Amino acid sequence: MASAYPLEEHCLISKGLYSIVNDIVGSKCKVKIKQQTYELIDTIWSCDTSLPLTNICSGSMAEGFSFESSDFDFMQIDRNIVVLHGISSHVFDTSDIPTVLCMETDNIAPGFALLRLIRHDYRKLEYQNCLVVRGKSVYFSSKIARESHLASRNRRIHGPCSTGVFINGQENDIAYTLKSQIWLTQAESFIYRSIRYGWPSLDVLTDICKDGCLFVPIYSKQQTHNELIDLEWRISFSLAEKKLIHLMNHCQFLCYGLMKIFLNEVLKKIPETGELLCSYFMKTAVFCEILENPYNWTPLNFIEKTWNVFRRIMNWMSVGYCPSYFIPEHNMFYGKIYGIHQRNLMLRLRTLYDEGYLCFLRCSSFYGKLSVVINQPFLVNFLPTNEDDNSRIGELQRVASIALCSELGLPSKDYPFETLWNTSCLIPTSDVMAAIIRLRVNYILHSISLVFHSDSCNRRLTANKISYQSINTCQSIFSRTKTSLYSNEVYSAVCLYRNGNYKKTLETIRCIKEKLQRQPYMYVWNLDRDFILGCRQQGMTYDMIIKTYVINHYKYRPETSIEELYMECYACVEISGGELTIPPLVFLNFLLFLSRSRLYGTNDTHGVLCELQTLVKYDDGHHIYYRDKAISWEILGICQQICGDYDGAYQSYLNALNDKYNGFKQATIARIDSLFKY
Repeated sequence: MASAYPLEEHCLISKGLYSIVNDIVGSKCKVKIKQQTYELIDTIWSCDTSLPLTNICSGSMAEGFSFESSDFDFMQIDRNIVVLHGISSHVFDTSDIPTVLCMETDNIAPGFALLRLIRHDYRKLEYQNCLVVRGKSVYFSSKIARESHLASRNRRIHGPCSTGVFINGQENDIAYTLKSQIWLTQAESFIYRSIRYGWPSLDVLTDICKDGCLFVPIYSKQQTHNELIDLEWRISFSLAEKKLIHLMNHCQFLCYGLMKIFLNEVLKKIPETGELLCSYFMKTAVFCEILENPYNWTPLNFIEKTWNVFRRIMNWMSVGYCPSYFIPEHNMFYGKIYGIHQRNLMLRLRTLYDEGYLCFLRCSSFYGKLSVVINQPFLVNFLPTNEDDNSRIGELQRVASIALCSELGLPSKDYPFETLWNTSCLIPTSDVMAAIIRLRVNYILHSISLVFHSDSCNRRLTANKISYQSINTCQSIFSRTKTSLYSNEVYSAVCLYRNGNYKKTLETIRCIKEKLQRQPYMYVWNLDRDFILGCRQQGMTYDMIIKTYVINHYKYRPETSIEELYMECYACVEISGGELTIPPLVFLNFLLFLSRSRLYGTNDTHGVLCELQTLVKYDDGHHIYYRDKAISWEILGICQQICGDYDGAYQSYLNALNDKYNGFKQATIARIDSLFKY
């Protein structure tokens, strides 16, 4: 998938998306101020040595984010307890600490430990009930410590934390933790990997190791011995993680921010399985990507770097193994993402993955911010000058379509289309380029209107709601374009027919045909610079070009197709990987035939069928592009089959099947097979 989106072709999209995320997350200066503010709070809390507990800020706010969903959590470290490991008991002076514990990791799941008592001042009564005897040893119980320390504050237990209302009225989590002043042997691979790849630097790596790690009161889901469940503590590297996040450059930090936005606004909305994913998986994937590729993170390759992070998560999901960044032997998916949930989640993620980098534009936070992406340098660099540029224009259309689609349910005054349109008109470039951009914007709006109408139908809204939300919305969109009157009304006819308003469809088609007879029009076979210049040489103004062009064919996908052509759309798009394109005059007659047959029966369609048959058989290329001849024969065959002319339908289907540009042959074969049932 990475090769399908090379950096050199998408650096401008990358810059646009970088600008949007930067606008949401905050500038480099603002992020640093937030991070330093919480570092100062940590310092102030740690200076008060009279308190038995010291607080460390955690959560996304301490990391530097300020989303509406950002949480202000903190971890409480018990100063009266220290955790040692092996030889460390001979290195550190613990004479002034009442309780000393030693961690044991034998026969314990990676990333977890038991805390055995070495020394305890029994005058500290608050810890008495946490001591549990197992065999000849005394252990510090994680379950009792969590419940006694946190539940006593009228807060509810949430995993290793307690959840309650903070001073500002928002909910926050508090985790009771114990601290070890040394770096654990279980996490030594982190040191070796950091030195090998050069991230973080040796100075920062030394500081991280000096800070040690924390122990959080929660047991492993891999634990099979019931007698040990209440004794296990999870090893936490929150202190190291916060240092690594603060060490990120701004592009890396925005990549992490985009993955958090993508998680909350897209991934977690996946039915049934979305809640299984958490931001810690995203953080781990970002760390791994930075470690292996620590350099050259810029706005130009922002989208590529973020895509690599998503691809890494996909790889973990496919094998069911998400390694902890500090202890790779610890599978963070274990007991959470497995079996049927893993398979279902993988299928949903695969659907997003197949969209490529455009899946990131599904985030609702990006709605209304498209003008940042569709900006002057972006559009100018996507103007068509040759065939390669035309394919890049297609990418622009897809970007705009996905980003704008969810906006269509808003009132007309809130649509971002006006901004998009004005942006295209205000670009300081030649009139030729301005005309091309305006035509492209018009085409984008057509595509989006059909997607929205399909979405309304899929939600099974009532007929009145569908009519109001799709027909009126589409009409509002078309009125904004001020271009291509005929193209607009053809799309309106499609929406009306899909809504079941056949009489209105007939009226719309009649109006279109009358205007085609009395007003000039022209088909656009190749919308590029040469087409515009050719029209100018014929004495046409740019406004005339924009107002009189008719797209030579219409592109449809299964989700936006009419019911009668669903098989062809599916075969062309899903099987052959192409697009179904239909000549507009053929499609108009097809809609006319279908609407009349549904209203008055097939006896009233003879005239329309004859007109369509004449058009398909005898057109010299003026109305039907040679690549669209197959679908024209297919449509004629469908009409003949509906009327009961099975011999004529069979011949039309054969003509379609023998056309070398037929990209829906499976559908044509199915149509032929259906004739033998009569």
